[in-house]
Amino acid sequence: EDVELVDNNVGFSMDNVSEIKISAVLCVSNTSHGYTMTNCGFGDIESLSSPSNGGSGAVLNNCRTLPFEFCAADSNTVDGFNLTDCTDIYLAVSAGSNGGQGIELVSGNDNIIMSICLVESNTSDGIKLTATSDVCKINNCNINSNGGYGINVAAATCDNNMLYKNSFASNTSGAIQDLGT
Repeated sequence: EDVELVDNNVGFSMDNVSEIKISAVLCVSNTSHGYTMTNCGFGDIESLSSPSNGGSGAVLNNCRTLPFEFCAADSNTVDGFNLTDCTDIYLAVSAGSNGGQGIELVSGNDNIIMSICLVESNTSDGIKLTATSDVCKINNCNINSNGGYGINVAAATCDNNMLYKNSFASNTSGAIQDLGT
């Protein structure tokens, strides 16, 4: 709580951790990622910001049952949020002005809920779902001025996703591409 992590390789890295409580933490200007979480689950994460890092703002691998509320990953060199093999993650976040995607679900994700997100001005897609990101919900988000699609469901192996009640403006490739099943 109330921690600032500035100018490190990675702001913080959690491996094999559960029962996580984070509040009012800032990971800024780190050489690599703002923070990484691997094999983590069950937590309460609020007001965690990771701006201006050399990699992605947040990298989550094999995490489950974690809410990210009122969090941000803005102005990072790569993605804002990058998730692989995650389950039951809730994102109510800001992901803007990143060098890649605002939010990327890389592969093996299930039941990722993105609600009331602000995703704008990313170099590539605002939100991108690739290989086997299934049963995800994207709703009530503002997705504007991204360099690719607003939402890009990029693989036929992405099954049973729901996209609804989002607003889009000025995404270079269009509002939505849905190649999923």
